[in-house]
Amino acid sequence: MLSSYQQVNVSASLIANGLDSGQYQNPQAYRVGGGGSGGSIILDAPEVIITAEISANGGNADKSNRPGGGGSGGRIAILGSIKHITGLLHVIPGKGYVAYPPRYGTVYYGDYLDAAYVPSMVCSTCPADSYYDVNHCASCPFGSVSPVGSTALSDCVCAQGYTRVGGVCNSCPVGTFKNTSGDESCTACKPASTTNKAGATHQYECFCNPGTYGSSSIGCKQCGVGEYNPYSNQTSCVNCPVPRITTSNGTSSLSGCVCDPGYYQESNGDCMPCSPGTYKDIAGNEACTACPTGRDSAIFGGVSLSSCYCLPGYTGLDCNPCGPGYYKEVVGSGSCQACPPGYFQPVQAATSPARCLPCSLGYYSDVNASRSPCTACPINTYADTLASVQCTPCQGNSSSSEGAISQSRCLCNPGYDAYSPGVCEPCSVGYYKGSLGNVACQICPDGYYSDHGATTACTVCPANSWAPTGSATVSACLCIPGYTLVGGSCEPCPAGTYKPTISNANCTSCPAITYLPYTGSTNESQCFACPPHSTSGVGTPVISGCACDSGYQRVQDSCLECGAGQYSIGQGQCAECPANTYTVMPTATSVLYCSFCPNNTFSPPGSSIISACTCLAGYIAAQDGLACTPCPAGTYKTTTGGTFYNASGACQECPIDTYTEVQAQTWACTPCPAYSYTLQSRTSNASHCICESGHYRVSKTLCNPCTPGSYKHDSSAPGKPCDLCPIDTYLPVYGSIGPCFPCINHTTTLGLTGRVYARDCVCNPGYYGSGNSSCSLCPKNHYCLGGLNALQCPFGSYSKVGAPNISSCVCLAGFHGAGGNCLICPPNHYCAGGASILPCSNNSYSPESSTSSSNCTCRNGYLQNFIVCPAGYYGVGHGDCTLCHAGTYNNRTGQLACEACPILVPVSPVGSVSIYQCGCLKHGDICVCPPGTGGYNYPNCTVCPTGTYSTGNGTIYCTSCPAIRPYSPPGTKDVTGCGCRSGYYGTSSFDTPCQPCPSDKAYSPPGSQFLSDCSCPSGYVSASDSCVVCQQAVVPVACPADRPLSSPYAVSAASCFPCADGYNATAAALALSGPNASVVTTTLAPQNATNATDTCSCPTLYVAISDGCVVCSNAINPVPCPGPTPYSPDASTSATQCSAFAV
Repeated sequence: MLSSYQQVNVSASLIANGLDSGQYQNPQAYRVGGGGSGGSIILDAPEVIITAEISANGGNADKSNRPGGGGSGGRIAILGSIKHITGLLHVIPGKGYVAYPPRYGTVYYGDYLDAAYVPSMVCSTCPADSYYDVNHCASCPFGSVSPVGSTALSDCVCAQGYTRVGGVCNSCPVGTFKNTSGDESCTACKPASTTNKAGATHQYECFCNPGTYGSSSIGCKQCGVGEYNPYSNQTSCVNCPVPRITTSNGTSSLSGCVCDPGYYQESNGDCMPCSPGTYKDIAGNEACTACPTGRDSAIFGGVSLSSCYCLPGYTGLDCNPCGPGYYKEVVGSGSCQACPPGYFQPVQAATSPARCLPCSLGYYSDVNASRSPCTACPINTYADTLASVQCTPCQGNSSSSEGAISQSRCLCNPGYDAYSPGVCEPCSVGYYKGSLGNVACQICPDGYYSDHGATTACTVCPANSWAPTGSATVSACLCIPGYTLVGGSCEPCPAGTYKPTISNANCTSCPAITYLPYTGSTNESQCFACPPHSTSGVGTPVISGCACDSGYQRVQDSCLECGAGQYSIGQGQCAECPANTYTVMPTATSVLYCSFCPNNTFSPPGSSIISACTCLAGYIAAQDGLACTPCPAGTYKTTTGGTFYNASGACQECPIDTYTEVQAQTWACTPCPAYSYTLQSRTSNASHCICESGHYRVSKTLCNPCTPGSYKHDSSAPGKPCDLCPIDTYLPVYGSIGPCFPCINHTTTLGLTGRVYARDCVCNPGYYGSGNSSCSLCPKNHYCLGGLNALQCPFGSYSKVGAPNISSCVCLAGFHGAGGNCLICPPNHYCAGGASILPCSNNSYSPESSTSSSNCTCRNGYLQNFIVCPAGYYGVGHGDCTLCHAGTYNNRTGQLACEACPILVPVSPVGSVSIYQCGCLKHGDICVCPPGTGGYNYPNCTVCPTGTYSTGNGTIYCTSCPAIRPYSPPGTKDVTGCGCRSGYYGTSSFDTPCQPCPSDKAYSPPGSQFLSDCSCPSGYVSASDSCVVCQQAVVPVACPADRPLSSPYAVSAASCFPCADGYNATAAALALSGPNASVVTTTLAPQNATNATDTCSCPTLYVAISDGCVVCSNAINPVPCPGPTPYSPDASTSATQCSAFAV
């Protein structure tokens, strides 16, 4: 049973069918074998709406087990004063296998009815071109037909002129026909015939195409060549006019007749013969073709290339031009003639022997038909006549250039002289001729010689030798001064020698105590004297051959004293006294003259005085006249310095941060250990080095840095450890002097000290994330124990942000429990959330997951004592009432919302029960105009008009909305209330202007923010790319006689259905199934609507059909509200407006 004080709406299938016997779980019941009966369904409410199927059918018997009876249909009872039924109701009996058949069930609808509502109804069969489909006759699909009384869609077959393609009947294509009903294919018209449209139903609709003749039933033939036919269905073709012809069979128009070969079409359409010099070898309207180059014709109407003959200069069947070297003087296809030797012809198509050109002087041609200019005579030949066929050689020992034109161009070769005309003789010895020509030979100049005839150039004497003019042999060449004959060539006199004459004699040596460093010298005066304090032998070639005396040394080209600190035993070089010795003699001749330095001193090699002996590194002379002593600890001396005679070069103090513990230190002081320093210089012990801040002493020579997580900000004595970072801090570096880094907000080190990394700081409870980056507040419906992750609250619970543990997860409404352990609220209880669980009142029940007492429903036979909210409150009652908020009031009981105070008096206390409790907005003790109004003072306030706003507090004038957002409703209180005008949309941001709605949805309410707010205005609907007016209301239309019944709100004849088998329609049934009398508003989508969400609405007292809106039947009869809710406001249109309390 489904019941309600207001309405029961069945919008999904409701089934209470009996079981088939094969579904029984009880062995005893299964053995019996009968189907179960249908159940009982009761719908009880003031208004009952059924739009889905309701079934209480009987079950079937299982024949395989034991024959049994089918179950009878059940019972459906629909109680209430207002009923809307468009769904199907079934109380059909099951199938049985016994003698007594099961019975149909019953349907109660104010009176008892059988399954089809009305007894004794008789129905007619479905008409032709339709079929029975679930309680009505459906039309066959387009292009298909069916016989009378068809019972299934499969009875619909394709009609004449239609064939089935992919399950759909389509028209036979053009060129085919079909004269029977059925799903077979269409038949093609005979060849060369077609139809004038799709869907032909007989062969006689086929006709011969233009360009053919005959009959479509017997066959169509194509028009032959020279014929045409511009019409369909003709028995003969028409001949083309002379001189015209067609180029193929089947020509369908006169334009297909073209000019014959030898003719062309003029602009007036006439065919004219080709002129002389042209021809045309194909049929067509094109222009005639000019004879090719080298051809011409003398006739009209030439039909082939053969009518064009060859011109002079052209030959052969193809009239090719005569090639270079040939000519032809006559017309026709005769051969070309070749030009003779001595001539050439460079062009094609020559027409005369005069075009053969003779070879020029100096040129010749020895072939017939020469096409290129003649060949130049080669060198050493000449041609002195025109048209020469060969060249004449020059005389002996003479030459000519290429293309010589006479014998005079043949010249004597180099080395030959023209002693007589035409004869060239060789030059004599001692003479030469170096060029081509007929001139005399020349004598060889001095320094040259020629030892054979016909010489083109004299030979130069060997290097550094000379010969007189006209010399005829090489032996005439003698060595010049400074040179002598060596191995057949003149070589320069060596250094230390000289030669003054032109001859092949030997060179002379320079005398003793002289030297000559140059070669090729020509005189004894060129020998140089040796430097003082040196001697040399004869023929000395260099100054170094002059040896210095003992005690002297060579300095560049001089012999000088060795000087103090050096000695020499001869050979011209001095040696330094060894290190740690010295000598004052300038010409010492032995190392024995070098004396040793005093103790603890050092001198460099070559020292020349005792004062050069200086204290060793690490030693110092305290004052003049004292010996060198070691430097004390804490000092050093890396260089020599200071002597027995001079106390210079003091020891250096060890600088800051260094030390030395030994005497006579010769190198730099030792640095203090790493990370340590000294307070002063001259440190003589490593223990005086102090560890730096951030480090601690391990031993005398070792300071270690503080490890990460610790620090030391001052120097300390050995052994003092570094300080650990305190709680909630960390330090990731070595050797720090502090302070430690604090953990980021909302993190902790869990009470540990000496933390090293940011990740050692973990998020506090109520937060999650990483100490390396940030900790976020725990989101809603999660809890955070501290650390990386936020944990989901258990099923059925929620939490606020920042929940630190699972205990913060509170059970949702419909659940109960604590600590995240939430259970679904059991039936007959309600749970408002948290640990709360309360039972329903006596004699009431609720489903599981109920959240309030309003979910508790009285059991059958009990009526709830309804408690409403009083004035000054709002809510659904049952104790769920809330005080009206400030600025609102409620002067009635049982209201779901409070009303806002008027704009000019917007202030009221909480729980106001009257509009008179609404007062003005005060600034101090003075009433001022509130936001959304303007004026000098209350009550002289004016509501801000459309397109303006006011923030109140005494504002005198309303401010216009910005141009980018120009619209606001009256009484707008600040600029955020400004938006776009109707027909525009734009976000609340003022960065971009309002955008117009598209043309197909040109309306939007003022203040629209999104494109989805654009639609057609009331009374219009979207169609194609614009809004069209909704269709007007029309008069109701009766269902056709063969389908007399319809459900409530039927909108077209397609919604009408026939009677059940064996029944006929009655007036009572028509009244029941006709349009319902309830007043409703139904939406209608026109046929051309482009969007399913774009719909037109019928006005009150009208209902939608396919073509518009119709007046509701009996709409003027008022319907009383049901007993539990007897009150309704004026002009109510539905039982949903009925209430238990007076309005």
